Amino acid sequence: MKIMQGSLPLQEKEMRRSVYKLYEEVFPCYFSDAVIKELKKNRVLALPDANSHGGTLKGAFEIMACLQTITIILEERKTSEEAIGLFNRNSRMLNELGVFFPLNHEQFFMDDKQLELPLQPAQAANVYLI
Repeated sequence: MKIMQGSLPLQEKEMRRSVYKLYEEVFPCYFSDAVIKELKKNRVLALPDANSHGGTLKGAFEIMACLQTITIILEERKTSEEAIGLFNRNSRMLNELGVFFPLNHEQFFMDDKQLELPLQPAQAANVYLI
């Protein structure tokens, strides 16, 4: 028999805070409001329930580390090969831990910012050309 330690309320709070920071502070630097709304609708970065990997102490720490790593790479706009590898590795780990994150590094840093996600098409941020 294997004994699993559950995640603590403080860890759950930190995971929610990290997701909030990505949506409210980081994603707006890269995506329009319509795209962010679509990401939320499709439950991108929705945290798993307590019965999944995220509900364990180890899983909670892994999710927090992945979210923090992705946040740092995006905030500092890192585009080195090492940063790309770290980003994509942490993205893959989030998905393995039950946190849906279909984005890769290239989607944040491509020139035309046209996302190709398994989501519904987003509307333009505005109708005016400046």
